[in-house]
Amino acid sequence: MASIAVREIYLETLHSLGDISTEVEAAIRRHTVERISDKIASLRAEDRRWEEKYDCSYEVFREKTSSDPDFVERLHREQPTWELDVAHWEFCHKGVQDWTQELQRILTS
Repeated sequence: MASIAVREIYLETLHSLGDISTEVEAAIRRHTVERISDKIASLRAEDRRWEEKYDCSYEVFREKTSSDPDFVERLHREQPTWELDVAHWEFCHKGVQDWTQELQRILTS
Protein backbone atom coordinates (compact mmCIF):
# COMPACT_ATOMS: atom_id res chain seq x y z
CA MET A 1 0.00 0.00 0.00
CA ALA A 2 1.30 3.47 -0.89
CA SER A 3 0.86 6.76 0.92
CA ILE A 4 -0.29 9.92 -0.77
CA ALA A 5 -0.69 13.49 0.40
CA VAL A 6 -4.25 14.79 0.42
CA ARG A 7 -5.16 18.40 1.03
CA GLU A 8 -6.63 19.03 4.47
CA ILE A 9 -9.85 20.52 3.07
CA TYR A 10 -10.61 17.23 1.31
CA LEU A 11 -9.77 15.18 4.39
CA GLU A 12 -12.12 17.24 6.54
CA THR A 13 -14.95 16.90 4.05
CA LEU A 14 -14.38 13.19 3.49
CA HIS A 15 -14.21 12.61 7.24
CA SER A 16 -17.67 14.16 7.63
CA LEU A 17 -18.97 11.83 4.87
CA GLY A 18 -17.61 8.62 6.34
CA ASP A 19 -14.41 6.63 6.60
CA ILE A 20 -11.64 8.61 4.90
CA SER A 21 -9.79 5.55 3.59
CA THR A 22 -12.96 4.11 2.06
CA GLU A 23 -13.89 7.44 0.49
CA VAL A 24 -10.41 8.03 -0.98
CA GLU A 25 -10.23 4.46 -2.30
CA ALA A 26 -13.64 4.85 -3.98
CA ALA A 27 -12.63 8.18 -5.54
CA ILE A 28 -9.37 6.78 -6.90
CA ARG A 29 -11.16 3.72 -8.26
CA ARG A 30 -13.80 5.89 -10.01
CA HIS A 31 -11.13 8.15 -11.48
CA THR A 32 -9.06 5.19 -12.68
CA VAL A 33 -12.07 3.52 -14.30
CA GLU A 34 -12.99 6.81 -15.99
CA ARG A 35 -9.47 7.37 -17.34
CA ILE A 36 -9.19 3.80 -18.64
CA SER A 37 -12.63 4.06 -20.25
CA ASP A 38 -11.58 7.28 -21.99
CA LYS A 39 -8.38 5.61 -23.22
CA ILE A 40 -10.33 2.63 -24.58
CA ALA A 41 -12.77 4.94 -26.37
CA SER A 42 -9.91 6.88 -27.95
CA LEU A 43 -8.14 3.72 -29.11
CA ARG A 44 -11.39 2.25 -30.46
CA ALA A 45 -12.03 5.42 -32.47
CA GLU A 46 -8.55 5.18 -33.98
CA ASP A 47 -9.06 1.46 -34.67
CA ARG A 48 -12.29 2.31 -36.53
CA ARG A 49 -10.46 4.92 -38.64
CA TRP A 50 -7.99 2.25 -39.77
CA GLU A 51 -10.86 -0.16 -40.48
CA GLU A 52 -12.51 2.49 -42.65
CA LYS A 53 -9.27 3.29 -44.48
CA TYR A 54 -8.58 -0.37 -45.30
CA ASP A 55 -12.21 -1.48 -45.46
CA CYS A 56 -11.74 -4.45 -43.13
CA SER A 57 -11.04 -5.37 -39.52
CA TYR A 58 -7.52 -5.58 -38.12
CA GLU A 59 -7.73 -9.37 -37.99
CA VAL A 60 -8.82 -9.63 -41.64
CA PHE A 61 -6.11 -7.18 -42.68
CA ARG A 62 -3.39 -9.18 -40.89
CA GLU A 63 -4.69 -12.41 -42.42
CA LYS A 64 -4.71 -10.93 -45.93
CA THR A 65 -1.23 -9.44 -45.60
CA SER A 66 0.16 -12.77 -44.46
CA SER A 67 -1.62 -15.00 -46.97
CA ASP A 68 -2.58 -13.00 -50.08
CA PRO A 69 0.35 -11.78 -52.21
CA ASP A 70 -2.01 -9.98 -54.61
CA PHE A 71 -3.48 -8.02 -51.71
CA VAL A 72 0.01 -7.03 -50.53
CA GLU A 73 1.03 -6.02 -54.04
CA ARG A 74 -2.07 -3.85 -54.36
CA LEU A 75 -1.31 -2.29 -50.97
CA HIS A 76 2.20 -1.37 -52.09
CA ARG A 77 0.73 0.38 -55.14
CA GLU A 78 -2.28 2.07 -53.53
CA GLN A 79 -1.12 2.61 -49.93
CA PRO A 80 2.67 2.93 -49.90
CA THR A 81 2.68 3.67 -46.15
CA TRP A 82 0.61 0.62 -45.26
CA GLU A 83 3.40 -0.97 -43.22
CA LEU A 84 3.65 2.12 -41.01
CA ASP A 85 -0.13 2.25 -40.82
CA VAL A 86 -0.37 -1.33 -39.64
CA ALA A 87 2.11 -0.63 -36.83
CA HIS A 88 -0.12 2.22 -35.59
CA TRP A 89 -3.23 0.12 -36.15
CA GLU A 90 -1.76 -2.78 -34.17
CA PHE A 91 -0.89 -0.42 -31.32
CA CYS A 92 -4.50 0.81 -31.19
CA HIS A 93 -6.08 -2.59 -31.64
CA LYS A 94 -3.93 -4.32 -29.03
CA GLY A 95 -4.24 -1.30 -26.77
CA VAL A 96 -8.01 -1.75 -26.69
CA GLN A 97 -7.52 -5.38 -25.66
CA ASP A 98 -4.88 -4.58 -23.03
CA TRP A 99 -6.77 -1.68 -21.47
CA THR A 100 -10.02 -3.66 -21.46
CA GLN A 101 -8.27 -6.44 -19.54
CA GLU A 102 -6.89 -3.88 -17.09
CA LEU A 103 -10.35 -2.38 -16.64
CA GLN A 104 -11.82 -5.83 -15.96
CA ARG A 105 -9.05 -6.52 -13.46
CA ILE A 106 -9.87 -3.31 -11.59
CA LEU A 107 -13.62 -3.81 -11.73
CA THR A 108 -13.35 -7.33 -10.33
CA SER A 109 -10.90 -6.46 -7.54
